[in-house]
Amino acid sequence: MSENEGLSWPVLLNRIRTGDPTGGEELERLLRAFRPFLCRQLGPADAQDALQDALLAIYQAIQRGAIHSAECLMGFSRTVVHRQVAGRIHGMVRARRHCDCEDVVLRDSSPNPEQAAIRGEAIELAHRMLAGLAPQEREILVHAYIDEKSNTEIKREMGLTEVKYRNLKHHAKNHLAERVSRAKARKYCVPAYSL
Repeated sequence: MSENEGLSWPVLLNRIRTGDPTGGEELERLLRAFRPFLCRQLGPADAQDALQDALLAIYQAIQRGAIHSAECLMGFSRTVVHRQVAGRIHGMVRARRHCDCEDVVLRDSSPNPEQAAIRGEAIELAHRMLAGLAPQEREILVHAYIDEKSNTEIKREMGLTEVKYRNLKHHAKNHLAERVSRAKARKYCVPAYSL
């Protein structure tokens, strides 16, 4: 293994299955080898998030018992990382297809009153969505995306281990996405008579 040559693959799997935090940290060290690949494929900004999502998926698969032998770990990890890349690239392509590129003209960058009202509504909606999350989930998202603090700072301030931090952040992002989806569905499913 990379930094700890004495640790064997079966020992690593056993540590993760039993919930030993050193197993999660060692798995993270192993998966850092994929970071250059992720940076080349997605760029440095998205590489860290993709690596975190892959780490969480692999960690959970090990705990579920989906990986039966230690020899399969790196192959499984490679597959998860490649699927992360494919999914994110697919999402970027889909977003570009929905971009209205014919509307590219030079104009004043300050928002007009309608844009300011829309932005105000979006901010209010974001506050409502965050308020509906569990306190730790809300705190992690605010620190990470509003305060733009590093993972290390957030873990230290909140007193979290690496695995607990990644797990909380993953769940917080999923819960926020679910709340936004439900809010969008409600917006478009309003009966005509209620207007």
